[in-house]
Amino acid sequence: MYQLQFPVKKFVKKQVLTVEEKATLKELIEIFRRSNNHFAIILREKRPVGIITERDILKALFSNYPLNAPITPLIKRDLIKIEENNTVLKAFQLMTENFIRRLVVVDAEGYFKGVFTQEDFIKLSEAEIFRGEGKVRDLVESKSMDLIYATSDEIVKSVLSKMSMYNVGAIPILDENKHPIGIITERDILNLEPKDLDKKVIEIGKKKVITIKMNEPILKAVNLFKEHGIRHLLVVDNEGRAIQILSQRDMIDNLSQTYAEFLEESLRNFKKFVDLIPEIVLELTDCEKECKITWMNEFAKNNLGEDYLNKEIYYLFDSKVWDRVYGALLKSRFLYKEIIKDNKGRTYEISATYIDVGKREAKIKIFLKDLTSYLQKEEELQRELRFLKTFLDNSLDLIFVIDENGNIVFANESFKKFLGYTDEDLQNLKIYDIVLLSPEELKKNIDLIFSKGLTIEGERKYKDKYDNVYTVEIKVKGVVINSRKLIIINAREISKVLVVREEYEKQVKRYKEYLDFINKIGYLSEKEDLLKTLEDTFLRYAEVFHLFEFDNEEKRVLSTYLAGDKSCWEDCMQSEIEKCPVYKSGSPLIITSQGVCPQLPSSDYIVCLPILFEGMVQGVISLVRKTPFQEEEVKWFQDLIQVFSSRYHLVKLKTELEELSVKDPLLKIFNRRFVQNLLDKEIKRIERHGGYFSIILSDLDDFKRVNDTYGHSIGDEVLKLFTKVVSSQIREMDVFARWGGEEFLVFLPKTTKEQAKIVAERIRKKLSESYLYIDESRKIKVTASFGVATFPDDGVTLDWLLKVADERLYKAKSLGKNCVVSD
Repeated sequence: MYQLQFPVKKFVKKQVLTVEEKATLKELIEIFRRSNNHFAIILREKRPVGIITERDILKALFSNYPLNAPITPLIKRDLIKIEENNTVLKAFQLMTENFIRRLVVVDAEGYFKGVFTQEDFIKLSEAEIFRGEGKVRDLVESKSMDLIYATSDEIVKSVLSKMSMYNVGAIPILDENKHPIGIITERDILNLEPKDLDKKVIEIGKKKVITIKMNEPILKAVNLFKEHGIRHLLVVDNEGRAIQILSQRDMIDNLSQTYAEFLEESLRNFKKFVDLIPEIVLELTDCEKECKITWMNEFAKNNLGEDYLNKEIYYLFDSKVWDRVYGALLKSRFLYKEIIKDNKGRTYEISATYIDVGKREAKIKIFLKDLTSYLQKEEELQRELRFLKTFLDNSLDLIFVIDENGNIVFANESFKKFLGYTDEDLQNLKIYDIVLLSPEELKKNIDLIFSKGLTIEGERKYKDKYDNVYTVEIKVKGVVINSRKLIIINAREISKVLVVREEYEKQVKRYKEYLDFINKIGYLSEKEDLLKTLEDTFLRYAEVFHLFEFDNEEKRVLSTYLAGDKSCWEDCMQSEIEKCPVYKSGSPLIITSQGVCPQLPSSDYIVCLPILFEGMVQGVISLVRKTPFQEEEVKWFQDLIQVFSSRYHLVKLKTELEELSVKDPLLKIFNRRFVQNLLDKEIKRIERHGGYFSIILSDLDDFKRVNDTYGHSIGDEVLKLFTKVVSSQIREMDVFARWGGEEFLVFLPKTTKEQAKIVAERIRKKLSESYLYIDESRKIKVTASFGVATFPDDGVTLDWLLKVADERLYKAKSLGKNCVVSD
């Protein structure tokens, strides 16, 4: 079994048939005939993109797929790959999990290296991993389908039909007593010319058939596969009558059933190595939640004591503690570095894994790392820091302590009061959050303090919780306390001396921000990007950013946009805007207390700013924070909004014009030009990567009579009703468009014909239950006819596909209307 741990590249087949994806079916058949391969790998620039087998080719021939058509649509399976350095055992797991016979092997860059098959695995596998007591009968009884066979008087074309229908790769030929007289495989049929399909199957498949009896061991079947180099084995009874046919895939299925048992045996042998690990290792047997400690390594015996062996886990851990761990294991089958306490108060770091071994039994592997002494040392450090804190809190200077990662582990009362931080804030605060230096430069200084023992003195810029900046004079020195490296920083505020300079720098900074803002939005062409830029700018000055967009014609709120701390905001308008003081005055409103704005009851500080364009209030921006807004700030905000407003309305106008080019003006759904371009792109994508989709072409029944009888305004309402019904019955990913007049098209990505037919029928039924009421006494029953087509089954070009859908639509009309036709 040692070979299963080798990398798969050691055994990979390198002489594999490869084909470029542009090849036609005819070219592919000729390539197969010249080789002895049963499959081919499809390549694109030396990277595998698909696999095609003899069976795929036979199915294509059976379905009359054009010989000169590209092979791309025939590649419908997902390609399962394995990196060449993975083990053979990993290859086996992928085969069984994905129920496949072949794995494509690639290198780290994804380039094709070869193929690893079930035949390779069977050759490498040792007999011990196949159940020694297993019989061929076990494999036969596990198969869900009866034997598919042919008689000597059947023609090849009939056998081809059976292969395609039952998805089998070989069919035995039996006489009247069900004795085998030959066998025909996919390769046999692929080597034939079209004229040979009408020959008797016995002329092609008469050959020696390798057989095995029901009571023979599975191991003999494995040896027959290896000895004769065959892919199928016929099972017969004692009189030689055919019962079932076995494939190499059946061998792999049997192997996967015994894998858990084999793995458990390997784990038992591994325990000898685990005894050398200097950590507590336990094994539990789980039988319906009754978890007992059935094994412990030598380290566990020496540190916990052997008294816990064969005892329930509750002797070691409290029931509530263990139930939490057990629940997590059942959910994810794995636990990594969780903290847990035992019944004696010792603290451990636990990692565990849960392994099913069958028969309502499982094994739980546990690794425990004792953290008790480490935590005791941590507590000693905390006691010393508490003493130091009491001493330092008496200083008027800003004194704080950081660790080598920049985390603030202590700050005196002067620090918290001056910079506005609470004890809760300090838990997530780093030196990088308050010092206006780059993280790289700060990290460099920290490294120099510890490596060179430097004491740093000078000036620094500190910012408080509200982004106010102060100049401080500092003295910094490194210390070691209980083997832990720390840095003590003493800072004295000197900003009062530098007020004038800071004010000047503040103005320069704002001017730069203003220019950056203008430059940034000048390149933006999307509404969302503009709003995000404005949001990012204002959230540097407030906790909440809120925008109302108005519809001045209907005098209502058109849309809202909220960012920041949403818990601080309460909408002041639902729809009507005429009560808003800012809308009425067109001027900013600074709210410093309740009652200033009757629409906005809030205890926070708020400023509401109008968005003006061509003399009209197009919206209102509200900013909220815990500190008052200054008039100077408000003027600054207005300058930003003025620049934003011009660009915003230009982008908005562009968006509206673009929407008019792809949307129907009456129904607000996509128009024909848009969906036609979309379908063209989807077909090109499928031709490259594979896939499928469906369309539903529909036409309202007797729509002209509605227009002639009730007028075009009622006809428009009928169109709107139909639009509403269809939109309610399709997915968000589907595309609904007006094809022309009373014709509509629904594009259904990744949808088979049967699924599309269900959707069309659902729309038809919902529509037939709907009425358009003209007045209290009159109503119109609305129905439609539907034609369904699927790409590429019904057409390999868009024109072809639309023609099929149109023909089916008018077939539905001819069948009496109000129905769905899909074939």
